[in-house]
Amino acid sequence: MNKMKIIVPAFIIMVLLQWYFPLKAVWQSEHILATGNEYKFRTMPVDPKDPFRGKYVTLNYEATTVPIDEADAWQTISEAYGIIQLDTEGYARFVALQKTQPASSIDYMKVKIDNIKAGEDPKAIVALPFKRFYVEESKAKAVEDLYRKHQRDPNSVTYALVAVKGGEGQLKDLQVNGTSILEHVQVE
Repeated sequence: MNKMKIIVPAFIIMVLLQWYFPLKAVWQSEHILATGNEYKFRTMPVDPKDPFRGKYVTLNYEATTVPIDEADAWQTISEAYGIIQLDTEGYARFVALQKTQPASSIDYMKVKIDNIKAGEDPKAIVALPFKRFYVEESKAKAVEDLYRKHQRDPNSVTYALVAVKGGEGQLKDLQVNGTSILEHVQVE
């Protein structure tokens, strides 16, 4: 009888914890998407298929090179905070890296440092945390073809629409000339 008094509450706690952590992660992602500041990151073409995760478009970004002060000071750093600003065309760029979390009054995103280029103008090559745009299986081929077509067209602009809040970024949409690529697929 005493064992049941311990087992039942322990079981209930275990079940609640199993639901708590996934729901917390979903809530955080949705909160960033709903309340984060939106930025447009220009993309570059690449598109593999992953049979274990479904169809997606892999995204490469133009804004991955960030100026740094001294290359030697960054050689052992693997993660940093990229300070985001808009360029003259309204696209997001990282203008600086910081080793510590910046003040909350500016927009920044936690990024991984892929490479450090030393020289006269030292630079860090960073990787953004959102590299894949997942697509419903039935639309995957059409999205893939349309994305490639617009990447080759010099008159088209493709970019990822990203919500940023508190150093975290969530991919909202893949846009072609200011419209969701999913809307383009339905039209064409």
